Amino acid sequence: MNDKQAYLRFCENSKNQIPVFFTPWWLDAVCENDWESATIYKGDDFHAAWVYQRSSKYLFNRILTPPLTPYHGMIINYPPEQKPATKRSFEKKTIEALIKKLPAFDYLDVNLHPELTNWQPLYSRGFSQTTRYTYRLNTTKEVGELWNNLNPSVRKAVKKARDRFGITVVESKDFESFYNLHTQTFQRKDSAPPHTKSLFQKLETACSKNNARKIFIAEDEKGQKQSAVYLVFDEHNVYYLAGGTNPDFKNTEAATLVMWHAIEYAAKSGFKVFDFEGSMIESIASFFSAFGTEQIPYHRITKANHPLFKLIKR
Repeated sequence: MNDKQAYLRFCENSKNQIPVFFTPWWLDAVCENDWESATIYKGDDFHAAWVYQRSSKYLFNRILTPPLTPYHGMIINYPPEQKPATKRSFEKKTIEALIKKLPAFDYLDVNLHPELTNWQPLYSRGFSQTTRYTYRLNTTKEVGELWNNLNPSVRKAVKKARDRFGITVVESKDFESFYNLHTQTFQRKDSAPPHTKSLFQKLETACSKNNARKIFIAEDEKGQKQSAVYLVFDEHNVYYLAGGTNPDFKNTEAATLVMWHAIEYAAKSGFKVFDFEGSMIESIASFFSAFGTEQIPYHRITKANHPLFKLIKR
């Protein structure tokens, strides 16, 4: 049994433990079936894996976070009821073992999952780190409490969209309508989405097949589609993967209404966390913060092995 086979077996036996971005079907879609796993296991005991996709460009070998995937890299299977000191020791040994099993690379750039907080073993092996932030809501709370925790400006915007403009939110399977709104957001800024439509379509097919996504669209009384969100989820968490708004309706607050509806869905469906996936852009971060979120750090780790990348980094 090779490393990838061991990881596939762990995923099959532990579906409820795997964040959606680490599931084999997700990796197959975004990496187009071109991904591998450095895996640590002993007998039938799975300890950890580092899933990765190697990208070759201009003769350089790179390990990067795949497109449409906010978190990537390591997943650790902790033994039950570990004491803090034992956990740190386990993390150190496990992460060091994973590093040794990675293939040779010229450059690595990966966003770790927020739940992996200890990057010290990576620092000891020459990796660099940048702190980034996501924004999360505890959706085990009652909807009424979540509503009260919103910034007053958000509550006002939701009421404005509903009462003044008659906007409602519907669940949809219309990927084309969502993607049209998604691209309009970038067109307003004279740019293109950072991923191709064909790749997003592959992910949509995989998510739909695995019942791991919801599309919500805000539309007015005339049926005009104004804003949309694309959510993905695993057993415990809902993630805001992408969204979009028709710039002709940017003043109707449809974007705020559809986001609030997504949060309501997460709370009423029994999910523990709604993850906005964060942004380091101040205007976007402020929008996410206004929903009463908690700012959660996660690690972006990099390492340059090739002399050229070392020079560029310096």
